[in-house]
Amino acid sequence: MICFEEYLDLLPIRLQSHLSKLRLCSIKLAIGTGRYGNNAIDRNRRFCSLCNLRETEDEYHFVIVCPAYDHYFEKNVS
Repeated sequence: MICFEEYLDLLPIRLQSHLSKLRLCSIKLAIGTGRYGNNAIDRNRRFCSLCNLRETEDEYHFVIVCPAYDHYFEKNVS
C-alpha cells in the first residue's frame, strides 16, 4: 500500500521528493529506461553514463556506489 512515511518529515523537501521517486521506481535509471523501445539494451550492458566504473545503473549503484552523486548527497544531508 502506498502511503506517506513519517520519516520523510525529517528530511528537507527536495530529498523527500527524490527518495519517494526512488522508492516508487519512478526515477530514470538505465536499468529501467534501457529495456524499452527499438534501442533496447541487454540488462548487463545498461551502464551508468555519469561515471566510468562500467557498472549497471540500478538503484544500488545510484545510491551507494556512483561517485557522480557523492557530492549531491553530502551537500543535501545536513
